[in-house]
Amino acid sequence: MASVVGLVDPASCRTIEVSSQEYWKKPFNSVCMPAKLTEFVVLDVIADESAIGEIQRAPGSRSGRNTSRGKVNPCEIEIARSSDFGQN
Repeated sequence: MASVVGLVDPASCRTIEVSSQEYWKKPFNSVCMPAKLTEFVVLDVIADESAIGEIQRAPGSRSGRNTSRGKVNPCEIEIARSSDFGQN
């Protein structure tokens, strides 16, 4: 079990670590519940090579730590709903 929660902004690939102390001071709600989610299968991934190295620490980050260190990069993915997979 980790003592931090890592969050990623999918639009910019910026990351931030939230310590357990920070989280419990101001907990946040999830965007949606698991029952409302749809499962997808990834068919193809194309990395956006032009954007690699442009990832920055989230502004206003109290921890000041960028957790990506090359682990998070923008890409384009082709997906299919699991329920439709193999049917069309």
